[in-house]
Amino acid sequence: MYGKHFESMYTGSMFGAGMNVFAVWGFAIANKGSDGVVEINPPFVASALGCGVEDVTSAIEFLCSPDENSRSEDKDGRRLLKVGSFTYEVVNHAKYVGMKNAEDRRRQGRESQARFREKHGGTVVSSSKQIVINSKQPVINSKQPVINSKQSKPIKIEDEDKDILKPLSSKLDGTVKDLFSFWQKTLKHPKAILSADRLKKIKARLKEGYPPERIKSAILGIANSPHNMGINEHGKKYDDIELICRTGSNVDRFADMETTEAVDDWWQTDEGGKPIFGIDGQLMPREDDRP
Repeated sequence: MYGKHFESMYTGSMFGAGMNVFAVWGFAIANKGSDGVVEINPPFVASALGCGVEDVTSAIEFLCSPDENSRSEDKDGRRLLKVGSFTYEVVNHAKYVGMKNAEDRRRQGRESQARFREKHGGTVVSSSKQIVINSKQPVINSKQPVINSKQSKPIKIEDEDKDILKPLSSKLDGTVKDLFSFWQKTLKHPKAILSADRLKKIKARLKEGYPPERIKSAILGIANSPHNMGINEHGKKYDDIELICRTGSNVDRFADMETTEAVDDWWQTDEGGKPIFGIDGQLMPREDDRP
């Protein structure tokens, strides 16, 4: 395991507590499990740190004591709670792991957008109004997208889709094709086909009353998700329009992610709104964001 040391640790109420306190606290941060519990056996830790057993014992006593000047009011400012013979709970584990992951997600979001710009050229503009995909291509407006005539190709409609298209009005038919073409060009899937499953999901969201502009915002927003753009354990992109339009909640979540401030909505939370962590101590992505 590992843990980050925040600079506030050295400027807060622990200031001047002594090297043994900072050494033992660093050991606790680096060795705590995903549940925030760490084993601190004084003779073992003393040998690892190269200090006396009494130094470790006094440090543990300090870290388990109330601190009225602490920035945290949890457990009266205590940093450790004894839960067993040599086991202790790091009081603010969830808080600081959450801060760590929020920082990492912002960094990943910036890196993801940088790679997107490098791959596609031009500048990505996070706005519900427009996105510039390439300086040589026209500006795509969410209300009236402009398609480059040299790059646009007729959308192939499979035989199994024809029955689905029959009940569509000509206006709705054109809207579905427009949204699919917008997704193809925005996320670079020129060879994708408007298959039955994709058609069904797009049509369902439009019939529910979702405006085309909202669905386009969701298409733009999914590009801000590191997980969906390939930064995941499989190294695979999950940006299909079928996933975007699979449910109304998916449309709303991805549309809200058009601005990077919405990244916190990518992660699972419990009934109390607290983040859920996996066995590796990392935040868990929402299951319905996965294919």
